[in-house]
Amino acid sequence: MTAPAVRSGYDWVAQAAATTRPYEQHEYLVNAAAAFLDTEQAPHAGAVLTQVDVRQLRPTHAALYRLQQARFHGAMGRWQQVLDLTDDLERQFSQRHYRAQTLRLRYQAYSGGDQPLSASLTLMQLQRYDSDVSDAQIWQYLSRVTLASLEAHRGGGDEITRGWLQLALRLHQAARQSAVPAQALASWQRSFPEHPAADLVAAMQQRIEFTATPQNIAILLPLSGQFAAQGHAVRNGILAAYRGEMRANLHFFDTATASMEAIHNSLIEREIELVIGPLDRDALENFSSYSVGPWHQLWLNQGDGVAEDVISRSAFFALDLASEVDAALSFLAQKGHRNVLLLGPDTARGRQMSQAFTQAWNQRFGPDSVRTGFYSSSTDMADVVRDSLQVSASQNRIDALERSLQQRLQNEELHHEFRSRQDIDAIYLLGDAQQARLLRPFIDVNLSAFGSRIPMYANSAVHQEQQSRGENDLEGIYFSDAPWLIHTQRDAQLKQTLAQAMTPWNLSQQRLVAMGFDAMELALRLPLVLELPGYRHAGLTGQLRISNHAVIRELDWATFEGHTLKVEHAAYVDTGRRD
Repeated sequence: MTAPAVRSGYDWVAQAAATTRPYEQHEYLVNAAAAFLDTEQAPHAGAVLTQVDVRQLRPTHAALYRLQQARFHGAMGRWQQVLDLTDDLERQFSQRHYRAQTLRLRYQAYSGGDQPLSASLTLMQLQRYDSDVSDAQIWQYLSRVTLASLEAHRGGGDEITRGWLQLALRLHQAARQSAVPAQALASWQRSFPEHPAADLVAAMQQRIEFTATPQNIAILLPLSGQFAAQGHAVRNGILAAYRGEMRANLHFFDTATASMEAIHNSLIEREIELVIGPLDRDALENFSSYSVGPWHQLWLNQGDGVAEDVISRSAFFALDLASEVDAALSFLAQKGHRNVLLLGPDTARGRQMSQAFTQAWNQRFGPDSVRTGFYSSSTDMADVVRDSLQVSASQNRIDALERSLQQRLQNEELHHEFRSRQDIDAIYLLGDAQQARLLRPFIDVNLSAFGSRIPMYANSAVHQEQQSRGENDLEGIYFSDAPWLIHTQRDAQLKQTLAQAMTPWNLSQQRLVAMGFDAMELALRLPLVLELPGYRHAGLTGQLRISNHAVIRELDWATFEGHTLKVEHAAYVDTGRRD
């Protein structure tokens, strides 16, 4: 059977109405739906498809009917329906045109459903029928696949598919071992000399940053002045991660004393290949105003407002609120919560966290699935908690009822019990340890005896040094933080060495030291990790990955239990389908 002649959807509908043969009528309707979809009239196609009786279709048109259904659902963004309808559909067509159309639909569904491995594998199949599918397009998706997904893939495949998968695997392994990518690429070329990706690999080999490790590394930190303590903590982490066998020269610049112009000129003169920093916001903004240098750069703050030409060879690493919010969103959703109460200080940080959490949570679970109560000081915490849990409203109803009944039931004692709101199944605290410690009793006393206990969660701000953890009223509260601070035995020798070298050695300092350590390890891999966004680095500050040039941290969780911490598990859960 050949593809239908080019006619409008209305022409096919008219022809279906004119025929007296039932099978022709329904086959013409299938052709009408295809014509409407070709001209981006999906609603018309959907209406026509509802009139088709699949029992009247011959096998060839039954397959075309499924294809048009899939195309209609694709136009509506219903990717799972597309995958269900096109499962094994390609084999039912002998025409290359329909096979390519089916594969392209499946690729679009995998792409829309954020399944990069399946999207790349489908593009490899589609390339056999469609020469417009480029190697760069396949690599765009394959490079986003994690090492765990690549290693777990057990599907068959021809030599071309194996070659693609091996390319991604070998680059992941090179990144994990901090090896020179050119060695992995050369090994791949020997294994797959005739592979279609040979030109893409050859282009990678021409990039100088893939052929050798950087020999001149500049670190831009505030080593004096207002932010000196933070700068020294990050510097100590960088030095702890530095290995002498790297034979790299480290050049430290104090951004608190030297001008950005002088630092920029010095980087050019010293032929710097890699830059870590600046750390503080003002230094970052000042440094980013200068022309792009011949180096890759790991900035140690958020990169808002940095020019596009600077961003292309950069990543931005910050211990920011976004990581805390992302961790809470994933962990609470994984726990099955759907309606959340936020309690936080009426500060810029509290409102920023509330806004970010509320926007993301409402998008996932619908409007009004999250509420926020803000307190200005400890004196209004009790009222905020009572109002947020609607205890005040319950008590007002009790008081009104009591007044009414006492007029009729004189000298009789009335017994009553307030009820807190029952539509909240989790409480997330936005403040610090002191605020959480003050809030906890108010929350406990205002939860109704009729309802189940509401679990409480918090961010890393509640994880602070206490003389006695058992006396801080934080028992049972879940909180997120960097793995290094939750897993107390992790890298114990490194902690001991740094603790002896630094005073004070508190949790805030430890977070910055861990940031410096991770910054050094990630910066040395930066060119390859920018090429390989699916790479995950098990850092001290979290499971690290780069997305849109921002370093994303996936945090761990723990609960306060007496004088110790009870470790939960990694906060980050990919709520999408895994390849």
